Amino acid sequence: MSQRGAAQGLEEFIAKAKALVEKAEVTAPPVDLSRLASLRGIDRIVLRRDLGASGQLRRDRGALIVELDSREPIERRNFTFCHELAHTFVLDDSPSKFRDQLVAVACSRYAREEYLCDRAAAEMLMPERLFRPLVLSLEPSLGSVVQLARQFQSSIRATIVRIGQIAAWPTVFLVWRFTSRPGSTRKLRVAWSVKPEGARCFVPRNAPADPISGMCATFASSCPTVEIESLELGSLRGKYLVENKRFGKYVVSAVHHPNLRSFALRGGA
Repeated sequence: MSQRGAAQGLEEFIAKAKALVEKAEVTAPPVDLSRLASLRGIDRIVLRRDLGASGQLRRDRGALIVELDSREPIERRNFTFCHELAHTFVLDDSPSKFRDQLVAVACSRYAREEYLCDRAAAEMLMPERLFRPLVLSLEPSLGSVVQLARQFQSSIRATIVRIGQIAAWPTVFLVWRFTSRPGSTRKLRVAWSVKPEGARCFVPRNAPADPISGMCATFASSCPTVEIESLELGSLRGKYLVENKRFGKYVVSAVHHPNLRSFALRGGA
């Protein structure tokens, strides 16, 4: 698929998500997901412990059913539900399109559909017309991330990804996990990162944290820290104000610096 075609496909998926939210008459968070389900013809939402995946959309005797993993937190299930709901957008153009139950198809078309459904899910769970004004009204901080996650009943992960998608804060988020890599010892390493969409900022995965850094201190103590850190992580080279907070097995860092403002290319503060 060409770059132009890919962009058009993304715009169409997001437009469908926005139209669904508008039709549901959503005026404030959290979004009524049962209302979205009804509008898309979902007959049942089923929680299962033996699902083997976060969620799936399937047809049973003509009925559309969304199945979710009951062992996952409600915030994660909310995003997964919206993701599965977005798969119904494909049915608008291809009525017979259904994935086989829990079969992962190793092809670019399948991967592309999964990406589009993730983007549409973010728009449904955290509609930009509601989310952006709230983000811009708050100071960039991990405390604000937690506040937004509670308002929209979304996970911390989904919330920081959404902040990056709308490029509202001049902030880069680093997510660390204590893990090993082939040929090396276990260390606190970058698991993934979020930058403002459109930003020219690269952070390598698996890069280790300095053992005397605030990130490592937060991982060891579970206590939040705020430090001036010297970073050598891809494009993040220099001294930055960094907030660190532990969420379960992960440490999330919010990297702040006046120079990062140039990274927010689409509607920064």
